[in-house]
Amino acid sequence: MPGWLARTASLFALLLAAVLAAGQAEWSAVVVDTGKEDEPATLRIYFGGEKVRLEPQIWVRGSAPGPFILFDRSTRTGFVIVPANHGYMDAPSEMIEPYRGYAAGWNIDTFCAGWLKTQQNRDGTCKELSDESVNGREALRYEATNSNGAITRLWFDRKLRMMVKWEAGKNGGEMRNIQEGPQPSAIFEIPAGYTKSKMIFGTVSATPK
Repeated sequence: MPGWLARTASLFALLLAAVLAAGQAEWSAVVVDTGKEDEPATLRIYFGGEKVRLEPQIWVRGSAPGPFILFDRSTRTGFVIVPANHGYMDAPSEMIEPYRGYAAGWNIDTFCAGWLKTQQNRDGTCKELSDESVNGREALRYEATNSNGAITRLWFDRKLRMMVKWEAGKNGGEMRNIQEGPQPSAIFEIPAGYTKSKMIFGTVSATPK
């Protein structure tokens, strides 16, 4: 997997783990790295029931549309789409596998049970806290530690059943500008005329560094 793609894997693992257990609503939002407030949105996300579209802004160069990911929750499969050369590829296994493993742990109803089942958290702690507003939306809070005592705080939107804010040491992020409502079905499909390739990133003219 190209280095620029690998650098985004941890963010996707966190988000898609939550996506796998989220509700069936349709909505869109932008994800912001709260440690870098001077930078634009890290990710744009579109949610259409079982279908999800992720647009990592780190992949965008200039005015041309950047690569994006289409993810199917029902099959837990995904594609990386590259408009620059009208092609697509299966999402690399390094990107998909972490999501499958974390799916149970990010469920809003069973978060603590899932957290404590993972190897790195077995000697940790987890507790549910009182609700708190996140950008004007009611959210359930959790505070958890791993086996080394490092603290992670997460907020789950009550209505969307989706993680909308997280803090872990100096790192953190949140979803902003959540817009509920039907999403165009076409944005979750591979565009017509695109061809599949195994070496798609090696031929993209504007590959992010």
